[in-house]
Amino acid sequence: MRIACCAVALMICGSVSGQTHSKSDLRGRLELVDRPSEATPVEAMSVSLHPLKRGYDIQAQPDREGRFVLKNVRPERYSLTLPFPGRIRAFANGSKELAPAGFELSSSDKGPIRIVVSLKSSILSVETRGLPNESGSVIVLLAPADPYLTLRESCISNPLTAPQTTFRFVPPGEY
Repeated sequence: MRIACCAVALMICGSVSGQTHSKSDLRGRLELVDRPSEATPVEAMSVSLHPLKRGYDIQAQPDREGRFVLKNVRPERYSLTLPFPGRIRAFANGSKELAPAGFELSSSDKGPIRIVVSLKSSILSVETRGLPNESGSVIVLLAPADPYLTLRESCISNPLTAPQTTFRFVPPGEY
């Protein structure tokens, strides 16, 4: 009898929690602009939503036209993760603009998600000052300070062999 009561209680809890954490599929499109001729095609890229509280990333692979489907998306706060260098020009859910570093998705959000990323890059030369003569192995870090850069949680490093170093293929933004 006790086992039967526990089983019924677990089924009720499971159905209630399933209602509060409804999942849905969210369609979207990734557009790459300012692409150099040698750029990787959009279908080789990926799009991820990273839950800010808990859980696993939700990933999607775009097709040749950039269309993708993020499956089993729960209503909660996320950040957008794009694992390639670029700068986000537009990020929206339907007509609602979103901030890539932190946005809320509710059960009423049906999309489509629109992501436009510029692949434009430049060369940045940095001159260092005040280094001791016997500094040994020194590297220069270029750290993103722009929420619209796709690799905003990654630094770019260069070894310093002279007072000046050059970073190549840097997306325009704040560093």
